Amino acid sequence: MPGLDEALKGLKKGDKKDVELTFPENYSEKKLAGKDVVFHVEVQAVKEKTAPVIDDEFARGLKCEDLAGLKARVREEIKKSKEKQEKDRLKTIILDKLIEGRDLDVPDLLAEKYLDIIFKSVVDNMRAGMVHPTDKGLSPEALRDKYRPLSVRRAREDMILDAIALKEKMEISNEEVEASIKELAAERNLPVDSLMTRIQREGNLEMIKDGLKHEKVFDLIIASAKKN
Repeated sequence: MPGLDEALKGLKKGDKKDVELTFPENYSEKKLAGKDVVFHVEVQAVKEKTAPVIDDEFARGLKCEDLAGLKARVREEIKKSKEKQEKDRLKTIILDKLIEGRDLDVPDLLAEKYLDIIFKSVVDNMRAGMVHPTDKGLSPEALRDKYRPLSVRRAREDMILDAIALKEKMEISNEEVEASIKELAAERNLPVDSLMTRIQREGNLEMIKDGLKHEKVFDLIIASAKKN
C-alpha cells in the first residue's frame, strides 16, 4: 500500500497510530480503487535482520555435520540448479520445434481447464506477494484474457507430448510417483504423507504422472539428439 511504510517510520513497540491513505486508482480490488481508508496500526514488535556467523554451529542448524559439509551440499545444489536451467532451456527449444508448423485444434473446454490452472497459480503467487509487473492492477477478467494464449499453448504442448508418450509406450511406476512426491515434499518442507493426502484430495495424482511421463519424453529426445 503506497505511503504505509513511510507512515510507520519512527514507531516503537506499543505505539498506536491511525494512517489515512487513498487506494490507488488502478488497485486490483475495484470496489476499493480510489477510495480513502484509515489503517489503525499498533506495533507489536520491532525487529532487525542480522547476518548469521557462517560456522560449524550454523551448518549443524541446517542438518549438516560441519561447515565443510554445508559447502559441499551448496555446491551440489548449485550444480543441480544449473543442470535444471540447461534442461529447461532445451525443453523450450524442443517444444517450439514440435509445435512449429502444426495447426493443432484445442477444444474450448480443454483450453479453459488449462486457463483455470494457470489463473490459480497466478493468484496464489499474488497472495504470496509475488506479482508480475504487468499483472498489477488487472481485474480477474483481464488476467484471464492475458493468460488465455498461454493456456492454449500449454494445451498444445501436452497434446504433442502425450502423443509421443503413447507411441513410445511410456509408463510411470508407483515407485517413480512416490519418489517424485518425496522430492516435492522435501522442497516444500512438508511431511510426505500430508502432501500425498492433499494431492489425492485435489485430484492431482494424474497430473504428476503426466509430468513424469513428459519428462521421459524430453529425456528421450535429448538423448537421441546427443547421439546424432
